[in-house]
Amino acid sequence: MDQIMEMIFDEMGSDDEKDSQELVEYYNGASSEQQEAMNEMCIYLCGWSLETIFERCGLTVDPTTGAVDV
Repeated sequence: MDQIMEMIFDEMGSDDEKDSQELVEYYNGASSEQQEAMNEMCIYLCGWSLETIFERCGLTVDPTTGAVDV
């Protein structure tokens, strides 16, 4: 059980597909419930929501729709 977080981070670090555009497109196509789950998971893993990470990378998140302007 103790290795779950370690495995997640190891797999993320070794993934050859680091396509930020694909992540944004996936997020934009997700339902509001899915977007909330993605945000909550990121908060759990790193302390920031995915929306905050997008904004820190210079993207704009519409507060009404949750859509990311690329």
